[in-house]
Amino acid sequence: MTEYKELARVLETENKELQSLENKHWKAIDNRFISSCDEEGISRYEKLLSITPLSNDTLDDRKARAIAKWNRVLPYNYEYLRKQLEMMCGIDGFSIDFSHINEYLMTVKIALTSKNAFNDAVKMVEEIVPVNLLTTVMIMYNQHMTIKHLKHSELKTFTHDQIRNEPNI
Repeated sequence: MTEYKELARVLETENKELQSLENKHWKAIDNRFISSCDEEGISRYEKLLSITPLSNDTLDDRKARAIAKWNRVLPYNYEYLRKQLEMMCGIDGFSIDFSHINEYLMTVKIALTSKNAFNDAVKMVEEIVPVNLLTTVMIMYNQHMTIKHLKHSELKTFTHDQIRNEPNI
């Protein structure tokens, strides 16, 4: 049978088609889950969840935003807000304070990991916190403890604004 060139060509063509079909199958499997989907899959989830991606979003940013919105369930409470902020910002990446003067005033401070993550956190807090609470969401700026390991020669390459506002200095 190996002498017949026609048969070898038919089998070669079939293998290419079968490989293409298998690749499409695994792509469909991966796109069933937010954590493993590609650009096409995440755009489907964004449409489903009414999320508009930003122009500078990476695939990981888009996945994180979709997962955060997918995991929101009612009823919302303080513990749920805390857990959502932990998932988004890390355990030490935020603080929630209530005013001593006015019990209906809540301040949420979020460590800056990326500017898009901050905007997502603001939207999430606005959705979760009841409307009878006045909320303020702020960035936890870099403080001396954050940058004390750097020498003055390393810091002089940054502006004051960058030292205060940029993550990962």
